[in-house]
Amino acid sequence: MLNNQSFRHCHAIGLILLALILSLSASQAGELPARLNAVDLALDSSHSLSAEGCNRALHFRVTGIELRDRYAGQAPPPGQHWLVMDARVENRMPADLLFDLDYREEILIASVRRQLYLLVNGELVTRRVLFEDDDGAMDDNFILGRIGEGMGGRLVYPVPAEGIESLSLRYYHDEFAPAVVVLMGQSDRDAASMPAPSGSVKSNDLMTIGMMGASFQPEWHGQAAPDGMEWLVVDLRGQGTWVIEADALALNRAADPRDKIDLPKVMEYVQAQGLLTAVADGHYAYPRNLSLSLIPDEPAFLPDVFAGGKAVFPVPIDSKTIQLEVHFPEFRGPGIATPIPDSMIFVLRGDPLAVPQADGVTGIDDEPTPFTLHALKQLDQFVDHSAGPGQTLIILDASMRNTSPVGGMMAISGRIDLLTADGSKIEYLGIYNSGPIPLAEPFWLPAGGAPRRFNLVYQTSLDKLPKELDYRGVSVNTRVALP
Repeated sequence: MLNNQSFRHCHAIGLILLALILSLSASQAGELPARLNAVDLALDSSHSLSAEGCNRALHFRVTGIELRDRYAGQAPPPGQHWLVMDARVENRMPADLLFDLDYREEILIASVRRQLYLLVNGELVTRRVLFEDDDGAMDDNFILGRIGEGMGGRLVYPVPAEGIESLSLRYYHDEFAPAVVVLMGQSDRDAASMPAPSGSVKSNDLMTIGMMGASFQPEWHGQAAPDGMEWLVVDLRGQGTWVIEADALALNRAADPRDKIDLPKVMEYVQAQGLLTAVADGHYAYPRNLSLSLIPDEPAFLPDVFAGGKAVFPVPIDSKTIQLEVHFPEFRGPGIATPIPDSMIFVLRGDPLAVPQADGVTGIDDEPTPFTLHALKQLDQFVDHSAGPGQTLIILDASMRNTSPVGGMMAISGRIDLLTADGSKIEYLGIYNSGPIPLAEPFWLPAGGAPRRFNLVYQTSLDKLPKELDYRGVSVNTRVALP
């Protein structure tokens, strides 16, 4: 646990400074609130604040807050509003760090977006959003070159359109303790505890992730699921467990300058756009609908609260099994012993082990990514594609597996051509998941041999049907006759 003495020291200094400021202006205006109540936060209503927090080197203050349905000409994601804040951060590097530890006076803020998070209701973590046309925005990275120097500007975060009861800004640095600025509600609402380990909570050396609830919905925030599909809404939360070594004096003014301490870090789930998937019937993988999900594209799991957000996936209504698969890329950093953690699997429907293996009509033993052709179909219509007069659509129903010990991103459409009898290539139109839903490439191919199935769509004239499949793989380049 981090020592709270630095926070008490911060608040004491802050109260003294705030008292001096307010005493000078009390004759002209009433005292500004340090935090809002839930009833105060209404759309297009602005409030002046004097909310603050700090660690041993940085002081943060929020002086204004407003909820908007548009900002810089942009609407928020469905079911959300923009929370706009006027904020300032100031360098208050203490003398003991300068003289006892030879710290530099200047402080680098490497990325506000990756260091300053908004915690909503103790459960939802959101990232700052940057807009191109926002001259008043706080810079995302800057240097506070000397003690007393500050940087101010606007900060914008997406928040739920309804049900906000508590808000706090939380700042994390590699050398100092976290800093918390409570904006609404009570501070204890912002300290959500991690539940006891169970089948819905899994851990590795870097993070703990919990699937705290799931439901299937025909529509979400006014958007109906695609035909034959429904929305899977998962309440996904996590907590960073990675720690790095830091100087104890930088966190606790009473510490010995020679002492070190483990400083918990924010654990970013990078590349989660493709690695966090709902898998139907053991072989169709569906990434999130990013615009409908409340959890950020790359979730940030904070070290001191168990929080995340709702992730929304399209899944087939008639699927017999559904599981949430949390795969990981390679993580690098001090003290990371397992760069690629094992995947986490949460079963939401049925028994994935009972799903029979799909039959194939043609196979290519490409190592480590064997390819299977399950069926070849001719259709007049597929999704938005229609065959013109004298033409037809060719649907290649296929799958691929990864037999290597490491997962990876795979693009398949560029590896395959359909050829006519005279060797001409047939026009490629797109790749789709079952549903059918467009499948973004590259997609994640997990280790362990679990198949990922897809439909490749082509168009040709009726007198030039495909005869061969030209395959360019990892270890095999070949042509095979089509059924």
